[in-house]
Amino acid sequence: MKKFLISLTVLFLFSYVDISAQIFQSLSDTVYAGNYLSTDFENNSNSSNLLSRINLDLNIKKFKVYLNNNFNSDVTKLSEKFFRDYNVLQFVANYSLTSNLYTGLGVESSILSDDRNVEINKNNNNYFFANADFFPHPNIYVNSKLGFKSEEQIGELNKGIRGAITSEFAGLNIHDYISDGRLNLSYEKLSPKVNYNYEIITDVYKRFTENSDNKASIRVFDTRNDFYSPATSSIKSEYNVKNNIQTRIERYVYIGDELRYFLTGDLMFGISGMFISKNITDRYKYKPSAGNVVFENIYDSKISEDQLEASSSIQYADKNLFAKLQLSYSERSENHEPIDLEGLTSLQTSELEQIEKNKNNNSKTTTLILEMTYRLTNTHSFKFTGSSSILNYDTDSEENFDDRDEVYVIGSLSHLYSNLRNFEIETAFEVNFGTLRYLFKERSSNNNVNKIYKLKTRNVFEPFSNFLTVNSFEVLANYTVYDFEDMISQIQSFSYRQLSLRDSVFYNITRELSLELSSNVKIYEQGEFDEDNFSVRPLKYFDERKINSQVSYLFYDFLRISLGFNYFVQKTYEFDEGEKILKSTFENYGPLGRISVLLNNNSSINVSLSKDFLRYDDSSYNSSSESVLINVLWNI
Repeated sequence: MKKFLISLTVLFLFSYVDISAQIFQSLSDTVYAGNYLSTDFENNSNSSNLLSRINLDLNIKKFKVYLNNNFNSDVTKLSEKFFRDYNVLQFVANYSLTSNLYTGLGVESSILSDDRNVEINKNNNNYFFANADFFPHPNIYVNSKLGFKSEEQIGELNKGIRGAITSEFAGLNIHDYISDGRLNLSYEKLSPKVNYNYEIITDVYKRFTENSDNKASIRVFDTRNDFYSPATSSIKSEYNVKNNIQTRIERYVYIGDELRYFLTGDLMFGISGMFISKNITDRYKYKPSAGNVVFENIYDSKISEDQLEASSSIQYADKNLFAKLQLSYSERSENHEPIDLEGLTSLQTSELEQIEKNKNNNSKTTTLILEMTYRLTNTHSFKFTGSSSILNYDTDSEENFDDRDEVYVIGSLSHLYSNLRNFEIETAFEVNFGTLRYLFKERSSNNNVNKIYKLKTRNVFEPFSNFLTVNSFEVLANYTVYDFEDMISQIQSFSYRQLSLRDSVFYNITRELSLELSSNVKIYEQGEFDEDNFSVRPLKYFDERKINSQVSYLFYDFLRISLGFNYFVQKTYEFDEGEKILKSTFENYGPLGRISVLLNNNSSINVSLSKDFLRYDDSSYNSSSESVLINVLWNI
């Protein structure tokens, strides 16, 4: 770890020397451009993380070079340290044969490892390929790859040929039908594993008249993934293998359509529908003996899922009013079954069929949504949003008691005022009602009604230039009432109530000197709730206060130095016969500093340092910690 930190420091210093010559003469926000090199390093008492990224997309005469690499290293500091590294590399170098044809070579690689000498924690992929990019039309792109791939998963190394073809088209206009789409075809044979992916995605848009248009969508894919999983004890002894091979084949079809018709210039009616069909098959190369199938849960199975949804909406929009009402209904079914059960007794077959049947389910959902915004004047506006949904969830097994009905109602009413100069305030009241009802007694103890009320307001005020205040106030009450309370199992109705106040001040005293102050007060209470008398017996009470302060100074238009101090205190109370008693106090405070160097092309260097002092009632637990955060971004 010491060598790692020294290397990182040297890399940082060289990066600083190399790019400090690019000092720009004005301030700008840090952004990621097309070509960049970045490094983020964070170190504190609990963990360390290093994230390095490079992205290059260059055109050099007839050559096109693309490089993208992401390296992430994590260190978790517990009683001992755990390391985990992950690197992903993409590199392609092409040569222009014609104006619309490029060919070249490339490599894709991913490496996952950690410090524990366990094969299951390591996964490596390397793919070396010949690449071709073809642009037969301004709106069409075709890419093909053919090469050699090696893959290591949990100690198993497989090698073989991999080929892929990808085609994309956007804004393709054929007889006023505008289409976007993508075609992906890939196949790899890494003996004994076989993987493939065949995918078609397309959207077709058509405007029939000035008042009507339609959009149709199709998604189809057929994919197979073979992967290793640790073999069970009986498979190890019977087949003399360490790992089993699981094959998952998924076939998916989505068909959707949306039709819009404008009754007038302000009024629009819409109708849409979609159908989804999905089939998943899981197979194992090695299967246990008949006597161990149920115990080890290793057998072939199939999942079939179908979903149908239809919705309609009506929308009105003019200068001062926007309103939309939407109603939708969907049905979904999911069926499970075991397959390829040759060699099993009728009793074992029946048991596996019952296990899979217990997973079957179907549901029906009805949803109603209303949105409305009304601008009363240039300075006042009102907004209402509301939604309601009903879910009916059923199973077809006598051993599955998850059948239930759920009803949710959510509403929000808000008012926004702006004097169009320097003051804005928004006040909103929200309600959220939820009802959960299990149909069978085995799970009826979970039946409950949940009600949440929230009142909040937020304002932004700039009394004069370079001085800004942002304030917010929120009151929240959450009540959950169970139909059947049980003292033994601790299923009791409860309440949670919270008051939150936030205040922030941003003041640019001069062009170089600025000040930031923020404070936050949060008080919340947990208790038992008696709905009949609408009374609460408080159990715990928390009082949290937080203050952050920071002063910054800008030197020479490119170097900003900031110093600050953070303070947080939490007091926890409990109740004894209605009397609130202080049980514990926790404090966390300390200084912080930051150095920011703003460079040419929105590049930057940021270094943040902080020290935290943790204080408890029992001083033996008191401690302190330091943290370092370094970010280097070079937009090339």
